Amino acid sequence: MTKVPVGDQPADIESQIREMLMQFVTKENCLMLAVSPANSDLANSDALKIAKEVDPQGYIGVVNRSQKDIDGRKDINAAIAAERKFFLSHPAYRHLAERMGTPYLQKVLNQQLTNHIRDTLPALRAKLQSQLLSIEKEVEEYKNFRPDDPSRKTKALLQ
Repeated sequence: MTKVPVGDQPADIESQIREMLMQFVTKENCLMLAVSPANSDLANSDALKIAKEVDPQGYIGVVNRSQKDIDGRKDINAAIAAERKFFLSHPAYRHLAERMGTPYLQKVLNQQLTNHIRDTLPALRAKLQSQLLSIEKEVEEYKNFRPDDPSRKTKALLQ
């Protein structure tokens, strides 16, 4: 998020961006990914402040591998084990450890996707069936199509 106007940006750039952001994150089907660098204080994270404001209970913390971990070839299993240890040992997250971490995030996102598909599939199917019937009806009209039929030419011109 931009807080200080630079160059020809409007003086209220921070509020404009916040308003635009809130239009999206307040929607029911919005999934927020609030990213904060590991070397910054989470208490100062604008992304987390907005996420907590919009959905105070619906966050899942994860700890990703650092660049040092990647350069040192720390594998995913070791990173997940370190992440688990972090949440179990940190006083602020210890009581939430079962609802934190990459495996839990994966489980929740998978469930949300499954629910979304289950909820939207019937309407999508009905819409597709309706479109199919409409197209089949239109195809039926063209079965006996004769290009030289004067009534067809008149209808085409009017449309």
